[in-house]
Amino acid sequence: MIVSRQSNEIALLLSSGQSKTIAERLSMAKRGKLDELQQAGWDLEKTIPAMVNSGGQKRAADELGVTQASISNWLKKQGYTQIVRYVKLEKVQS
Repeated sequence: MIVSRQSNEIALLLSSGQSKTIAERLSMAKRGKLDELQQAGWDLEKTIPAMVNSGGQKRAADELGVTQASISNWLKKQGYTQIVRYVKLEKVQS
């Protein structure tokens, strides 16, 4: 089993009586920024798809302060899929 230095430090802090502080920190880290935004009243179901459609996942992620992977994972969890369409804008003369 591979144990990282960080794991050892967490184990030491847990054994030194600071378990509640570490547990709270780990819980906050797992919760995520998107959950915080939703709890703050953001309607992610409307906001994220609109932002992604207008500027792409990277731009939406930058504006919301999250990673592009977070946006992608959120979209997948909500059942969204990307569809690429090609539309002819003008008639081509042959």
